[in-house]
Amino acid sequence: MTWKVVPAVNQINLHPTLNQDDTVAYCNELGISVTGYSPLGTGSLIKDPTLTAIGKKHNKSAAQVALRWQIERNLVTIPKSVNKKYIQEDFEIFDFTLAKDEITTIHDMKA
Repeated sequence: MTWKVVPAVNQINLHPTLNQDDTVAYCNELGISVTGYSPLGTGSLIKDPTLTAIGKKHNKSAAQVALRWQIERNLVTIPKSVNKKYIQEDFEIFDFTLAKDEITTIHDMKA
């Protein structure tokens, strides 16, 4: 079967302990945007010590660091929250950048 239309977006489960490198690279080759759902590992990463330590350097939360990591990978990220405080915090990720060594550290995290 030959595809006639290439998808514009591939939405996949993606977060620091599930970086999906192969899928992201494949999508990039085809010009398909990648959207990462569950960017905080369904909440399991909001107290992660690695993300927390990096966040302290930037005066940010572990969640903000995880979201910024996805943004710096040129990915679309869709965090979910019903808490007004967390929704506001999710938008406050555009006033800092991660250093290359921080990106590598986050990228190499394991579950």
